Amino acid sequence: MKKIKKRKMISISLGLVAAGILSTVPFISTGCSNLNDQTIAGDDVLNGTHGILGSSQYLSSASTKTTWDVKLKNGDSLPGLTIGNVSGKLHWDDIIESGTWEIVISAHALNFKDATHEVILNIANGTQNIESDNRPVFTYAIENQTRHWSSDANTTKTWTATETGKSELPTGFIFYNGNLTFDGYGSDVGQYSITMTCKAPNYNDKVEIVTITIQNGYQSIAEGGEYLQGAFGTSGSYTYSSSAVGGNKEWSVKMATWPDDEPVPAPEGVTMNPNTGALSWTNETEVGEWSLLIECDAKNYIVVFRTVDFVVEAGTQTINGDDEVDGYSNQSGFAEYESNAITTQSWSVASTDDTDMPEGIEIDNAGKLTWPSGIDVGEYSLTITCRAENYNTQTFDLVLNIQ
Repeated sequence: MKKIKKRKMISISLGLVAAGILSTVPFISTGCSNLNDQTIAGDDVLNGTHGILGSSQYLSSASTKTTWDVKLKNGDSLPGLTIGNVSGKLHWDDIIESGTWEIVISAHALNFKDATHEVILNIANGTQNIESDNRPVFTYAIENQTRHWSSDANTTKTWTATETGKSELPTGFIFYNGNLTFDGYGSDVGQYSITMTCKAPNYNDKVEIVTITIQNGYQSIAEGGEYLQGAFGTSGSYTYSSSAVGGNKEWSVKMATWPDDEPVPAPEGVTMNPNTGALSWTNETEVGEWSLLIECDAKNYIVVFRTVDFVVEAGTQTINGDDEVDGYSNQSGFAEYESNAITTQSWSVASTDDTDMPEGIEIDNAGKLTWPSGIDVGEYSLTITCRAENYNTQTFDLVLNIQ
């Protein structure tokens, strides 16, 4: 009985298999036949700009949990391009190179067939902005001054610069990597138009024209010569120098009048060599105390001034002539004296010891001492005095011996 039953069971199973009612691999057959179709909704063409972030949302028709992926159509990854694994939001970073990219978005959902969506991503060249760290102003005679320009491009930048309308920069300028350096002396004071260009991959070329100003440099007059002293009847000079580089200097001197009046011409006889800076005065420069204003006007430099105290003292007189003179009572006589003074002189003669001087002894304003005949025999001590404008008064003692 047991054997008969076993055979019937085997026969029934084989019959069901033959009829296709009972499957020997039910989990495989069931998994394939129950998957649903899935579609992806979203833009087919996306437009972006290098250097600017962007995004776009994609949606799946699947009702179960969906995971997302994005690749280039050739299967490679595109640096800077991602999609939210759960959200389906496509992001592109600011580093994506400009160009047209064919990408494929994939969606995977439980109990749904995988779905893909082809997208064209157009990334245009970015727009650069150029900025400077400060005003493009340079000062003459200060070496190696630099102004810096920068671009917001996030790729390697190549800079060039020329004087606008020309093929090179003005003399004394060097431009490298956004840095414009002026050597301090190559070009004169003035304004210069500079055209600078910044090239960067994935960006449009940026051309900017800037005005560069070179302002006057600073000069100073060397120390010394703040106080000058001369004497009437004697000429003199003092040479001033400036720190300004170059030979284009013009010196001048005026008389300073303070506090608010405009300078007036220097005292007569005071002059300045406009090329050498030599201040000089003649032997006829008037006695007095003067405040002089020295000025140096040098090309490409700010004008510089120096106040000078100039004192001209009275000249020193000397009287030349005999200090012992012989004469005779029975005849008139004379003796001549002279002063080194170059101005009008006034002479006088008197007794040295304040005693009465014989009548008739005189001296004229030319320095000629005379006496008449008939003077008593004797020895007379006399003092000659000479007064001259701008000189100290000078005296001279002599003995007149009348025989």
